[in-house]
Amino acid sequence: MVQTNIHMKNETYNQLAALTLSDKFHCTLPEQQQLLHAAIGLQTEVGELFAAVRLGQKHFYQFDRVNFLEEIGDAAWYLSIPQRILAFDIEKYDSSEFTRVTMRDQDVFGDDLYHLNQNTTEFLDIIKKQTFYGRNPKQEDVQYLLGQIYTGLRLLTNHVRGDWNTVLKNNIDKLAARYEGAFSEFLANNRDLAAEYTILARSK
Repeated sequence: MVQTNIHMKNETYNQLAALTLSDKFHCTLPEQQQLLHAAIGLQTEVGELFAAVRLGQKHFYQFDRVNFLEEIGDAAWYLSIPQRILAFDIEKYDSSEFTRVTMRDQDVFGDDLYHLNQNTTEFLDIIKKQTFYGRNPKQEDVQYLLGQIYTGLRLLTNHVRGDWNTVLKNNIDKLAARYEGAFSEFLANNRDLAAEYTILARSK
């Protein structure tokens, strides 16, 4: 065991930390790489949900609703990846009645956003361990967790009185306008954000 001094310098810490860094990458199959893409994407989209809410500062209902629903749609896009790869019906894991709760019910809204973040973080952690530690999770556990993420996204949609099917359609329409039918790295990095916002705002 390495004995360290409490006054460790950052340079020393970085060198010692490297000793326990995994040099394995258990992510060679396309399906594994896509799951990693999904896990990273879900977590970043939830971070952007928090950013959209914080635009309102002290009052949750003073926020960018169009952007909030856009991020939910983007998260749904990433959630579609493991559904295709694992080939399961995510809706059967849903336990919510999706009751209408407004943004003014801040405690409930905050709890739902917090739990969504917890679940996407847990999914990212599972994929991290699979990617770098070679630890394969139980498929049924992953499916249940993804079902909770699905539930969380739908609950947040209802908080802002959005329509889930409209969120999904707007997401597809936005991506169709961006990519003109197929993914392009150039178009991914050179977006017409004004045109995309027009698509997203049409069903406010």
